[in-house]
Amino acid sequence: WAATLVLGVMHGAHESRRDAPRMRHRAWGDDEVVTAAVDLAATCHRLHVDAPTGLPPAQVRFERDGSYTVTNPNYHLSPETAEALFYLYRFTADEKYRDRGWAIAAAVEEHCRTRSGYAALRRAERLPAERIDAMDGAFLSQTLRYLFLLFSEPTLLPLDAFVFSSQGHPFRIPGRS
Repeated sequence: WAATLVLGVMHGAHESRRDAPRMRHRAWGDDEVVTAAVDLAATCHRLHVDAPTGLPPAQVRFERDGSYTVTNPNYHLSPETAEALFYLYRFTADEKYRDRGWAIAAAVEEHCRTRSGYAALRRAERLPAERIDAMDGAFLSQTLRYLFLLFSEPTLLPLDAFVFSSQGHPFRIPGRS
C-alpha cells in the first residue's frame, strides 16, 4: 500500500540492510520505494477519476495492458486513498495530493451524505448514485481523519513523533517529542 511504503521510507525501514547480500533479490532503495508509492497512489486516483461519482469501486482486476475490469462496483467509504494522499503530502509537500483529497471529500459529500450521516454506494460507476444503508466505522476513524489531517498543518501529529494504528489512531513514538 502506498501509505505503508512512504511511512517505511520516512522511518528508515528501507535503509541498507545487513542481510541484503543473503537476500535472493536486491533490496529496493528509498527512491524506488517512493516511486512505487507514488505510482500506487496514482492508480487509486485513476479509479476515482474514471468513476462518474468520483469514488472508486471496491475491487478491480487489472490486465497487462493497463486496462481494468470492475469486479466489485460498491464504494464502502474506504480510507486507503485518503491515507495514501495524507502520507504522500506530508512526505513531498506536493499540493496535488491535497487537490486529490479535496475532490474525494467533495464526491463523498455529494454522493454519500444523508440526513443522518453517510452511506456506502451500490455502484460507484453509475449515476445517479444508489446509496446502501451502511456506514463502516472506518469512515469516521480513518477516512475523515486522514482527510482532516491532509488539510492540517504538518505540526499537528508530526510523523516523526507519531505513528497511526491500523484503525487510524495516533500513538506517540516513545522518545520522540
